[in-house]
Amino acid sequence: MANVDLVNKQKFYLGTGVELYIQSQIYMLGYEAYKLSPDFGIDLHVTNKFEHDYNNKDFFNKFLQIKSTPVFGNGKCDFYIDEKDFELITFNVDHYLLLVVCFFESTTDPVSLSPTYLQTDDMLAAMIDSYTKNGFYNSREKKKMLDLYNSNNIDYIWINSNQLKLLKNRDFVKKTTFPDKSVKYVINLEVKDKLIQRISPIKGDWSESIISEVKNLFYLFNDFRYKDRVEGGTIFYE
Repeated sequence: MANVDLVNKQKFYLGTGVELYIQSQIYMLGYEAYKLSPDFGIDLHVTNKFEHDYNNKDFFNKFLQIKSTPVFGNGKCDFYIDEKDFELITFNVDHYLLLVVCFFESTTDPVSLSPTYLQTDDMLAAMIDSYTKNGFYNSREKKKMLDLYNSNNIDYIWINSNQLKLLKNRDFVKKTTFPDKSVKYVINLEVKDKLIQRISPIKGDWSESIISEVKNLFYLFNDFRYKDRVEGGTIFYE
């Protein structure tokens, strides 16, 4: 595990919190999820050992790469996937990409025990409003201010290897080289009302709606009516 300091604190805690959230969701579905160390480009290894041993289900191994980002309201958000991790998923049908959006909100301290119950404490809200008016949250610096937020919601989508190939072939994924020579693929999601709604292409002001199956981990591990089509690459409504 990398050392945590003031520079990478928010990235570490947000990323770790999201991984644990996804891991708990998998256990609640009745499967096993393991954190791999060292880093092989995989965040969680998922198995169905109980179902295999006790219910005679075919054994599976699934490997998840998890990316997360904080969001403050409606709009668009970018996810950056390292080139090697992207290629690992596209070339392996048992690998999946999870994009997780954390919607952060500011709420004031409770005043239920105050003798002046109807007088709320607006100091926190005023501080955040000041930053927002100054364009503070339009920059990467917003991630350093998560401590000001005490309420959040989480939404996610999962993407299989064929769906990722389709997104790349239809120009919904942008390959970018950064000043440090690192190469990453970028995926842009549209979010509204604390939900992931659509995926935007590299160019143009349009977007595509995402099928509901990829918004639920249940369908990553279980059979369902249109499983063959989803496994084949379908991710948008047709």
